[in-house]
Amino acid sequence: MEKIKQFCIINKTKILFTLILMIAIFTRVYKLNEIPYGVNVDEAGMAYDAYCLANYGTDRYLNKLPVYLMNFGCGQSALYAYLAAFFIKIFGFSIFVIRLPAVILGIVAIVCCYLIAKEFISDKFALTFMALVTICPWHIMASRWGLDCNLLAPMSIISLFLLVKAKKKMGYIIAGISFGLTLYTYALSYIILPIFLIAAVLYMLYTKKITFKNVILMSIPIIILACPLILFILVNKGLINEINGVITIQKLWCYRDNELEFKNIFDNLTIFNKLYSNDSLVYNAFPEFGTMYFWASFLTVFGLFLEIEGLFKSIKSRKFEINSLFLFLYIAVAICMLIILGPNISKANAIFIPSLFFACSTIRVISKKYKIFLFLIVFLYYMSFGFFIDFYFNTYSIKYKYQPFWEVDLIENIEYINENFEGRNVIINTNSQQPYIYTLMLSRISPYEFKELRHSSVGYDFSYGKYYFYSSKIDKDAVYLVKGYDSFVEILQKNGFKIESRNSYIMAYK
Repeated sequence: MEKIKQFCIINKTKILFTLILMIAIFTRVYKLNEIPYGVNVDEAGMAYDAYCLANYGTDRYLNKLPVYLMNFGCGQSALYAYLAAFFIKIFGFSIFVIRLPAVILGIVAIVCCYLIAKEFISDKFALTFMALVTICPWHIMASRWGLDCNLLAPMSIISLFLLVKAKKKMGYIIAGISFGLTLYTYALSYIILPIFLIAAVLYMLYTKKITFKNVILMSIPIIILACPLILFILVNKGLINEINGVITIQKLWCYRDNELEFKNIFDNLTIFNKLYSNDSLVYNAFPEFGTMYFWASFLTVFGLFLEIEGLFKSIKSRKFEINSLFLFLYIAVAICMLIILGPNISKANAIFIPSLFFACSTIRVISKKYKIFLFLIVFLYYMSFGFFIDFYFNTYSIKYKYQPFWEVDLIENIEYINENFEGRNVIINTNSQQPYIYTLMLSRISPYEFKELRHSSVGYDFSYGKYYFYSSKIDKDAVYLVKGYDSFVEILQKNGFKIESRNSYIMAYK
């Protein structure tokens, strides 16, 4: 026992790191294919595109190696789909596999948080930072499903880690590659990253953390990787033609460049209240817990003021502080959220890890002066995390089974029809978003076959093969799935169709 005790004392940091890492892995992998329940419409679009990229080298519209995905017409950043395609190629297609990129990058970011804080602050701070990210409701939820933009947060932290750890030429080149790839996580990174990098580089030059030569080395891969995206913007501004060659740069059906305007600032001043509570999108944050636990918001706010004060001291003394880089990232995201139309938690995802860093700064101050409050904070985090995990894995799928932009019953019903009504046409009338993508995700036909089978393609409404969407025709040999069309169900019933209730859908057949 004495030897075990001595071992634990000597290796306390390693043991705590391993324990936190195990919690991080478990809470992000457990029931990954089941929770969140159902599949988000953008996740389904990404999943089928990733399948097409893995097996055919194109997206579902036969765009070869697209720089930016078309998705449903307004676009989707491509990095997540390419990462998912890599895992599909190795492990095959499943919900678990398409969510792996979010899980893996989320966990890597947690480790990077620890390593950054360990090197520049202390072991205690590093473990606290790692723990807060690990048990954060937002981070757990964002790391468990395939939304393209949610990769901005982990890629930003990974890139930040590579930057501050770089010592030789290759280190700065790798950091530049990482920042360049981060541009492919989310379109808002085109604003956030330049603001952050300009502030960070000027600060690091001023404090002599980096040399101008290092900045050039890092900038080269960033510029090279940014070039296709610059061409993408030019194409969608109508300044140059579409590019179809080794890669594809296509014009989107709707290009949302008008969402960024300074006039949005006055409407968005209250956004920070939503960011630390919830934005009415349950898949971003539960109203019961918020993004980082409601009670803990004061830790972030107080820590923000601490870091602003620390930045001025750092500038005055010309001494590099890692805290300043987290502050710059926070400011870059905050500026973007103020000028964008309709900011929400997923759009602002890169703001939360810096926010947790600020919370750690507050905890460090409290631990030095008011230890009794430190025990209270630890207790509150312990209890909050316990309640959240119980809610997420046991209550979430029951209480919030039906969410906007998510499908549960449609997927199950399509699978049921394919197994029991082989050879019949399937007519789907639903108020759900883009129902066709779920049939593609389940059938996984080739994009070439999809093009051949498509009967029509007008906006969001089209049919292909045996699947018809929003059709009012009566086909006695077809199987109908109806949701939110009560009058149409009555028509089917009058035409002799057998009506069967299947969860939120009505299935009709003869």
